[in-house]
Amino acid sequence: METGKRAPSIEMAKALAQALGVSVHWLIGGDSSATLASRETGTEHLLADTKTPAGLATLAGDSALCEILNIRSVEWGALRSLATPEPLTKEGYIAILLVLRAHTAH
Repeated sequence: METGKRAPSIEMAKALAQALGVSVHWLIGGDSSATLASRETGTEHLLADTKTPAGLATLAGDSALCEILNIRSVEWGALRSLATPEPLTKEGYIAILLVLRAHTAH
């Protein structure tokens, strides 16, 4: 790959993009503004995204609770990335958030 004679596989491109915190689109020369937009994880983005799980959308829509919890962008991203066998409720996401915070505090 370094010599420019071969292109990485799709799997390698995905792994590189994930390790660098960018999209595959950006990695192959795409627009960086699209990359930044795809990394947004605030409440507005979660509420606008139809793929946001219902429990997480309910949490994101509770502005008073979000203000009290002071959920950071990286935490929204972590909650959004969860793949659970059963859908989580708002309370389930709060519990996971608290566990994540307790774990990262050590």
